[in-house]
Order: sequence, then C-alpha cells, then structure tokens
Amino acid sequence: MDLCEQRRRLVEDLRLIEDPHERLSVVVDRGRHLPAFPAAERVAGNRVPGCVSATYLAKRASEGRCFFRIDSGSALVKGLAGCFCQLYEGRGPDEILDDPEGLIAEMGLDRMITPNRLSGIGEVRKAMRRFAHSVRSSVGEQKEDGE
Repeated sequence: MDLCEQRRRLVEDLRLIEDPHERLSVVVDRGRHLPAFPAAERVAGNRVPGCVSATYLAKRASEGRCFFRIDSGSALVKGLAGCFCQLYEGRGPDEILDDPEGLIAEMGLDRMITPNRLSGIGEVRKAMRRFAHSVRSSVGEQKEDGE
C-alpha cells in the first residue's frame, strides 16, 4: 500500500471515533504499544531538539529505505510521533519528503494539543525529513559512483 493510501486509512480509522478526546486516547494507546526503545539508543544524537519532553528518534536506512523508532517522556508525543514512524517505516526518501503537512489536523486533533506539543511533533517530523533527505542524497551518490 502506498503512503497516501496508508495515511488516508489511518485518518479514516481515527475519524470513525467521533469524540476527539477518545480519538486522542486511541493515539496515545497506540504509542504505548510501540516496540520497546533500547536504552542504548537514548543518546544525544537521537534526541529531538525543541521537544518539551525528552524525545528520541532512532533512524536507520537500508537499501534506500528509511526506518524509525520513537520514544518520549510524553505518551501523547510518543503516540503522535509513532503515527509518523508507522507511516514512514520502510518508505523511500522521496515518499517521505513528498508527504504533505497536516496529518494531525486531518486526524482532527490539532485543536486538542497545546502549541508546545504541536511544535515538538513538528520537530520530530522535521528530523525524519532531514534523515530522508540525507538518505536520498547518499542513494544519489551511490548511483553516480556505480555508473
């Protein structure tokens, strides 16, 4: 399934829940069920700047695809950022870079979250996009070397 379709399904599934507080609770619960974040990855290089809570984003690339893991002292940030991790997992950098902003608003949660938390989630997404950009650049360099 392509990223646009997966995003659409995520939004549709959450929008089935009419009460926005309940919808937010589901997102937080999803974050609680993410795979454990290894203590060895709680390093300064993985810390996302601009987040009120300590938030860590582990990033790796394999065969031109991006992979992410998230952890945060805030269950809300972990749940929301976890949505991005799940959407972007195993995607190529171009897909990630082409994904438009506004996912949280599409979920109907933007008015439920404080500006500081929204800013923190934005910083997580920026970090993912920077990583995707670096992967795209390295894949381009590898192609040039192989020609």
